[in-house]
Amino acid sequence: MAGLTGLTIAATYNSLLRTLADGGITTSLQVIEDGAGDDTCLQLSTKQFLVKSGTDIDATFDVQNSSGHQLLTIDTASNPEEVVINEGGLTTVDFRVEGSSAANAFFVDGTNGNVGIGTASPDYNLEVSGDSDDVRIAISAYSDSANQNAQLLLRTADGTEGSEALIDDNDVVGQIRFQGYTNAFKDGAIIEAKAAATPGSGDDMPCDLNFYTANNGAVADVTATPQMTILKTGFVGIGSAAPSQLFEVSNSTGAVMSLRRSDTTIDGSGGGVGIGSIYWSGDDPSGTTQVCASIDVAANGEWGSTGDTTDAPCYMRFFTCPEGGVKTEAMRIDNNGWIAMGSGTLVPTARLHVDQASASGAVPVLRLDQGDTDESFIDFKGTSAADGSTHISSDTTTDSAKFGAVRIEINGVHKWIRVYDTHS
Repeated sequence: MAGLTGLTIAATYNSLLRTLADGGITTSLQVIEDGAGDDTCLQLSTKQFLVKSGTDIDATFDVQNSSGHQLLTIDTASNPEEVVINEGGLTTVDFRVEGSSAANAFFVDGTNGNVGIGTASPDYNLEVSGDSDDVRIAISAYSDSANQNAQLLLRTADGTEGSEALIDDNDVVGQIRFQGYTNAFKDGAIIEAKAAATPGSGDDMPCDLNFYTANNGAVADVTATPQMTILKTGFVGIGSAAPSQLFEVSNSTGAVMSLRRSDTTIDGSGGGVGIGSIYWSGDDPSGTTQVCASIDVAANGEWGSTGDTTDAPCYMRFFTCPEGGVKTEAMRIDNNGWIAMGSGTLVPTARLHVDQASASGAVPVLRLDQGDTDESFIDFKGTSAADGSTHISSDTTTDSAKFGAVRIEINGVHKWIRVYDTHS
């Protein structure tokens, strides 16, 4: 083989075949670019197969089928350099990478360009599939910078790639769809971002966020009213696509909200056990959050103790914060429906119990304002008797001008207030 060095193998191709100077074919066999130069296009040795670009060829390495279609091209002459599989897009050529027990660890469908991981028949641009196991996709970021993180971007533009244009009002910017299989994969829930106005130039991308779910016998429908909406203003609507307040709940048969404690052994017999609360708060001039009012519900007995599953004794308390003071209980409705009003710890001892406990700076316990001159201040109703045996007396035998009397109680002693039928 050493005698072949310097001989022309095929003058038509203007190439040479030679071994290294020591003549060892097992060391290296080279194909030279031309007879005059010394650029190695191909070198074969015991530990290396080297393909090197020459100055007058289009690709460093090219594999073609019998029809001359380029199945694999390694091009170092272009800028940037590239590796191309199935150049020209032959529909009968797929690209597949196998893994351990994974025939389709990575698959590119030559028909449509869809990419599959774990599948040879991807239905979408990218499909990740797995049998008899969880399928997970992780986006991981490792950085000491607080501003560098893992992100998932859903982007939409009018126009084409490289010639993007503004999207329009009501254009869908992106969706996340949750599908289950019936006779085909169907939408069970959808999260959708939709443009809430035609964006302007610069940092202007107003969007609403809509949440859709499917009930029995239906699929998620983005043309219907979403189950929940977050408007571009931050207003949240449940059952409403256009909430007019910060939080709005809407339902055609009446809106219902529920605060639920999940403990199955609620026992308030030893004192109030919290069931739920609503707080109203704001920040003071120092930036400290202050609670100015609240409503809370607490159990004041053992639930279900009577064997009745509806046995759930509770009371409701209303708290307010006076000027210069702290939040205190202002009203209570106990588990009997009795109401106490005043200050401090309130325990109603009557259907309506108004407690004026302050000995200084007192105000009237009860004030009645009646602007309608055709109506009375108080309407006393009950069973009457002439002999005074009930709380309303119809006795008019003494002083005939008297209509009757209403019984009251002063320090536990019954007294009567006489009622006249005229103002004189």
